[in-house]
Amino acid sequence: MIMKAIIGLIGLGVMGENLALNIAEKGFQISVYNRTREKTEKLKEKINNEEKIKSKLIINYDLDEFIDSLVKPKKIILMLTAGTPIDKTIDRLIPKLDKNDIIIDGGNSFFEDTERRNSALNKIGINYLGVGVSGGEEGARHGPCIMVGGSKEAYKTDNKISIEDIFNKIAAKTNGDRNLTCCSYLGERGSGHFVKMVHNGIEYGIMQILAESYDFICNRMGISSKECSEIFEEWNNNELNSYLLEISYQVLKKTDSETRKSLVEMILDKAGHKGTGKWTSQTALNLGVSIPTIDAAVSARMLSYFKEDRVKLSELYSNDVRKSEKYQDKKIAFSDLSFGSNNNTYTKFNKERILDLIKNGIYCSIIMSYTQGISLIQAANTEYNYNVSLKEVARIWKGGCIIRAKLLENIEEAYKNQANSTSLLYNNEIKQILQDKYEDWIELVKIYRSNNIPCPAISSALDYFESWKSSILPANFIQALRDYFGSHGYKRIDKDGDFHTSWT
Repeated sequence: MIMKAIIGLIGLGVMGENLALNIAEKGFQISVYNRTREKTEKLKEKINNEEKIKSKLIINYDLDEFIDSLVKPKKIILMLTAGTPIDKTIDRLIPKLDKNDIIIDGGNSFFEDTERRNSALNKIGINYLGVGVSGGEEGARHGPCIMVGGSKEAYKTDNKISIEDIFNKIAAKTNGDRNLTCCSYLGERGSGHFVKMVHNGIEYGIMQILAESYDFICNRMGISSKECSEIFEEWNNNELNSYLLEISYQVLKKTDSETRKSLVEMILDKAGHKGTGKWTSQTALNLGVSIPTIDAAVSARMLSYFKEDRVKLSELYSNDVRKSEKYQDKKIAFSDLSFGSNNNTYTKFNKERILDLIKNGIYCSIIMSYTQGISLIQAANTEYNYNVSLKEVARIWKGGCIIRAKLLENIEEAYKNQANSTSLLYNNEIKQILQDKYEDWIELVKIYRSNNIPCPAISSALDYFESWKSSILPANFIQALRDYFGSHGYKRIDKDGDFHTSWT
């Protein structure tokens, strides 16, 4: 009798290969297929001496053989590049599948594509799940965070082993608790990929905030990468504890084998991006949600690409600007932050105080990045009727994923005790954190500005917070201008109704 697999996987790139190994290691029979033979051979060689995994892995070189190797209903995970490759693969699969079979898109697909595919496949009786998988290579292999959207029945129901059973077994565990997996069914249609998109947007924001902190500490204060690594490691032991800060200090202490310098200093300052951050910004604009810190992070990555122009413009502007007496008079030297000291000595107290400002400022800014992402999920719940639980999102983000952090404990607790549609800024614990660190946050942005150091994410985060807690904003002036040139009308503060003025 030919052995059949409980689940299949197409796409043996880094994520696909490691997810397949994770599933096999957890004891599930899995069948795999890749369009090109090279990656299949690589996987075959990799498991050659791993009998436990080898016995659970069925390797195929032909798509029809792959399909035939699966039990019914067939469950197929796609770990492919977002966009056209997924559509083409689905088109190839449709004639080979039966009603009630399940396609699981585990890639970084745009949620609107997931909505479209879900609708088209449902019409012909094939179930479609859009599943966000976070954690990178390491997470896929040993325990990712899994965000599931689509048919709840297809996810949970099977006479043998359900997709839920498999995903719960391979996912990361919250704080090591085997009963609390970082995997959850979040809602219908494209909700899983929507939440993953927001996750990536928050990730953009936090990475940019940390990069701006690194820039200040190493490039402006003259602190070595090694010492900065030690500072980040110390911060990671306290309230700022997070995966991104953890890998930050590991990155900073890595030495380049060729030059013996810090490796990060040898890396060209041009950041790549795969589109998920851009999708987050575009979607926020479509839904009318303000996410300026995430937007700033996306823009900063795009701007970093123009290295040649940045070098030319730095030479064109900085020489003239920095020599001016006006600039020298207004610049706040780091030594001026001794708060009472009139000398220009760079003291240990100054250094420690500045680092405190940075620590507190980035903590507040990171809170704003999460707040903005959560507000986008709230808007999607209203617009697309996803009904995603914010408490559940915070819970599964606590393990396995890239943005896992101690702060998520506060966020999970917040949404245990307040409505799913209420802003995180209303939570008393978050309020206390922001109030305690608010003055340091302001002071930090002042120092960045007065020393000509760009901080788009940190400053936009502060502006976002200031705007939300301002009872009056100058939008009345904007409405007056709109009425002047476009007769758009306005409302008044003293009576009901819509009004228009002939301004000339």
